[in-house]
Amino acid sequence: MTANTLSTTNPTQRFSHQYGVIILVLLAFFMSAFISRTVFERLPHLEDEVAYLFQAKVFASGQLTVETPQPRRAFWQPFVVDYAATGQRFAKYTPGWPAVLAVGVLLGQAWVINAWLAGLNVALVYRIGREVFDPDTGLIAAALVAFSPMALLLNASLMGHTAALFFAMVFIYAYWRMERAKQPMRWALVAGVGLGMVLIMRPLTALGIALPFILWSLARLLHALFYQRAIFLPVLKPLLVLSMVALIIGLSIPIYSAATTGDPAKNLYTLIWEYDRIGFGECCGRSGHTLQRALNHMRWDLSWTASDLFGWQLQPWSAEQTQHVLARSDYMPAVGLSWILLPLGIIGGFLYARRRSHIGLAALWVGGIVLWVMIPYRLNVKFISDFAYIPYWWLWLGVGVLWIALPLIYSASSQQPHR
Repeated sequence: MTANTLSTTNPTQRFSHQYGVIILVLLAFFMSAFISRTVFERLPHLEDEVAYLFQAKVFASGQLTVETPQPRRAFWQPFVVDYAATGQRFAKYTPGWPAVLAVGVLLGQAWVINAWLAGLNVALVYRIGREVFDPDTGLIAAALVAFSPMALLLNASLMGHTAALFFAMVFIYAYWRMERAKQPMRWALVAGVGLGMVLIMRPLTALGIALPFILWSLARLLHALFYQRAIFLPVLKPLLVLSMVALIIGLSIPIYSAATTGDPAKNLYTLIWEYDRIGFGECCGRSGHTLQRALNHMRWDLSWTASDLFGWQLQPWSAEQTQHVLARSDYMPAVGLSWILLPLGIIGGFLYARRRSHIGLAALWVGGIVLWVMIPYRLNVKFISDFAYIPYWWLWLGVGVLWIALPLIYSASSQQPHR
């Protein structure tokens, strides 16, 4: 059900959904406040939180950096840089989340920012689910966000995940409205702000979120250029506005790097660990990064996500599992079922494809994804672990990304843009 058909929803049902969402929003806020106070004691516990809170306090004082205190080692903090070339102290992270957290610092309650955003995330998830699908879908999705153990813990911390999720959903919702608005520039501005804020908080996350939209937008533009030239400029203009706003906000990263080190292209992460950089090869990672290690790490992360995302873990934690994690760190030893919703989505996709006589293409697409992950493991171990094959690893990743995006590209190129 889209925004245009919501008016046909039973008014009683619509109000019941709205009351349900209000309850979930309040629950997310107060659970964040409760866990922050009782579990974390309103204190940073991770190195990342220490650095974020330090930089937020610096920003709240009206400065970008502070002079390195002396004796320097007596005031050491993890992931906080004492840059000898300038004699200044600053955090290694991009400035987006510390700038938002600085508002909480000025209020005297840093924890409250994530608590507010936790409630807004629930409301936004409902809004997106309601408009793209229907109110029931929106309410279920909002409940999953509100009760997710992973979300509850992150909402109560001083980490930037909750804020990044909020601005990512602002971008997604605004892009959805931009495509359907008669005057889309306002929504293009909002989408640009959302994407730009994610960019200066978590740059790689912003890239991952934006990539499907970029491919979708390119397909729409090519379709308009070759088949409906009259609407090419109306489609292009809001996309240009969105991109310009996001890039202007993103300029705060090189500006911050220039202000702290004098080099706008400087990767501040490498000031802590020289190997903390993106890519494959001996330059990246403690002992070099390979495609095999990337796939192994993906397995590690997904196995933990299956347990932690919604807390659907079958076995209680044991000493043997602790030993397994400490000794091997290859996968989560307890069985988690948070992935159980994925097959339902795949089944729904197949049913939709069947109605449109695309069931064979859908099966080929899913099979291609499975092969893309499995072939490096089964075909040739040397291929995925030898540093001599680095260009092929990038090619393999590029092929995979394009294959996964094929349904989006096909859908965008075969439909008329909404005007």
